[in-house]
Amino acid sequence: TLRNALAYSRNIPALKTMYAVGKDKAVGFAEKLGLDFKKPVYDPVAIGSYEPGATPLQMAGAYAAFGNNGVYNEPYTVTKIAFPDGKTIKPHRRSYTAMHDYTAYMVTDVLKSVIEYGTGKSIQLPGLPVAGKTGSVGLSDEFRQKHDISDTGGYSDEWFTGYTTQYTASIWTGYPSLTADGKVHYMSSIESKNIAKEIFEKLMADISDQHVADFKK
Repeated sequence: TLRNALAYSRNIPALKTMYAVGKDKAVGFAEKLGLDFKKPVYDPVAIGSYEPGATPLQMAGAYAAFGNNGVYNEPYTVTKIAFPDGKTIKPHRRSYTAMHDYTAYMVTDVLKSVIEYGTGKSIQLPGLPVAGKTGSVGLSDEFRQKHDISDTGGYSDEWFTGYTTQYTASIWTGYPSLTADGKVHYMSSIESKNIAKEIFEKLMADISDQHVADFKK
């Protein structure tokens, strides 16, 4: 099922889904959620691999739309600019409906399973209605061979992006460079696989209200 495919982060169902929908339509949907793509776009985009790639800010903005009944709000940090004479300016930011509310609800309901029993099941937030998705980027065979790496479980990036009806958070863990300071840096699957999820769990547990409303069907 689509639910289990996302819960267990299966790549082939994602690729088949993109072909069923159409690559251009799938990319267009993602663009409405604030993601940028360098054209042409190739098949790995189905599992999140594309140029120039997403930032945590873009990912948080995109996922927030699913928790906001399909309405996308462009992420921003400046709420207003106040001048000494009392004049204020509120910067323009985009806000629009990116998808139907029922689409947002169904995807959210599916992404709850990631945390209930899938790749995000280590996240413990009892009583908090939360949905999200793990993400990882493995080391290329070329990189392993060049640097004589035998660890087949190593990763360059680990993500967790999740949301409630109150907050959205996107956590990226990795290294700015895999070969900085003349040394090879990468994330061991044993040591580092869960760090992004642990940060998300502690952050959401700390900032969330005691009673957060569930997603509305």
